[in-house]
Amino acid sequence: MKKVLALIVAVVLVATLSLSAVVMVSATSSVIVASEATAKAGDTGVAITVTLKDSPDITAAKVKIAYPSELTVESVELNTSLGGQIGTNKKPKDTAYPNPLLINWSNGGVDFSGDLLLGTIKFAVDSEAAEGDYTLEVSHNAADMADTSETEVAFGDQNGKITVVSCFHEHTKDVAAVASTCKTAGHAAYTECTDCGAVLSGSKDALPLDSANHEGPFETRDAVEATCGASGYTGDTYCTACGQIKESGKTIDATGAHNFVWINDNKEAHWQQCTVCKQLPEGTESEAHKFEYKVVKEATLEAEGLEEEVCSVCGYKSGETKAIPKLEDYTDTKEAEYDATGTAGSEISTKIPKSKLTAGLNVKITVDGKAIELTEGTDYDVTEDAQGNAKVTLKPAYLAKLANGSYKVEIAGAGGVSTSTVTVKNSAVGTTPAAAATGTATTETPKSPKDGDSNVVLAIVTFLALMSVCACVVTYRKKRSSK
Repeated sequence: MKKVLALIVAVVLVATLSLSAVVMVSATSSVIVASEATAKAGDTGVAITVTLKDSPDITAAKVKIAYPSELTVESVELNTSLGGQIGTNKKPKDTAYPNPLLINWSNGGVDFSGDLLLGTIKFAVDSEAAEGDYTLEVSHNAADMADTSETEVAFGDQNGKITVVSCFHEHTKDVAAVASTCKTAGHAAYTECTDCGAVLSGSKDALPLDSANHEGPFETRDAVEATCGASGYTGDTYCTACGQIKESGKTIDATGAHNFVWINDNKEAHWQQCTVCKQLPEGTESEAHKFEYKVVKEATLEAEGLEEEVCSVCGYKSGETKAIPKLEDYTDTKEAEYDATGTAGSEISTKIPKSKLTAGLNVKITVDGKAIELTEGTDYDVTEDAQGNAKVTLKPAYLAKLANGSYKVEIAGAGGVSTSTVTVKNSAVGTTPAAAATGTATTETPKSPKDGDSNVVLAIVTFLALMSVCACVVTYRKKRSSK
């Protein structure tokens, strides 16, 4: 019985000690940490540190780091400041570091605590390495972690990794959000790498369409204009992108404003009526036409004209017409003259009776083939001669603008046309008729010397010639007498 009790006590004691050890290991905050790094395929010198983090007093440690075949250890930089001896499991004859790599440190007489850097491992990444995470497995034996009293120090293990990427995303841009419309999908705000196009944050995925946010352009349909007796409609505004109504129209009240026009159905009378609702103006009745003759074709010297009977109110044509006699030719064969050295104008008598004139004459003068209409009171005056005919007097102020030459003058009056010729003499404008088109003077053509002037010049020339001959004769005689 005593043996059984002793055995039970022993088992309980062992279990208690084991549980205490597990609790101690699991509760420790000390960790062997391998760091992380990012690299591209083919990169070299990718640094990974191995650190004893939150270490209690410790003086010896052995740590293993296993790495995948896509990675190669290029070098190991050990922290010699820890003192004692520190090294790796690479032998002098080895050309490459072994896998797993072992870092072994021992400083027999001094305990260290806190964060202790054991060393930095530099890796080369295979040029064919695929994108992804490559784990650096950290492990140790519990007996290899001790303090100066050779007591084991509990540590946890934290693996490191090297993440192989195709781009480091060094250049980025922020893209603002775009709202969806009825036809075009928008997106949220996102940040994009401008080197590879990867979305680093946010999302560029298409958002659902927003049927309430119309894109346009827009157009109005089904509009109806309001009239005097009927309401109208402003029309519905349609989004042409999706074909749906963006905004409904509104009713327009009837205007009450009639569009009255003159109506007739026979030769006797006319009346006003609205073209829309056919209503007559309030308090009005039909009334008789008010006929008068209107010219539809002017008479000329060669052909008769034509007048027709038309209502002056509604424009109704009765069908009655009458001929307008041909115009009479009142041409005065006499020519008129204007002497610019005088002050009087040029009088042109016509055979147009002044008594027939109701709206004055139409006077035109032809300069360089262009007929220029003159203004009564400014360019000419109209009086009556002894026979009662119209007499036109071109004013000196206008005639002074004309160059020397003959000009055709056309005078049109009631029932006839008269043509005459005016000859301008001694004009200061010169002899260029074109100057009269604008009334501006031109440079006068230089005049030839007068006969008296020519005789004086000739006498002087002759005198000088005789003097030259005499001088030559005197000189010749002096030379002969000196020989």
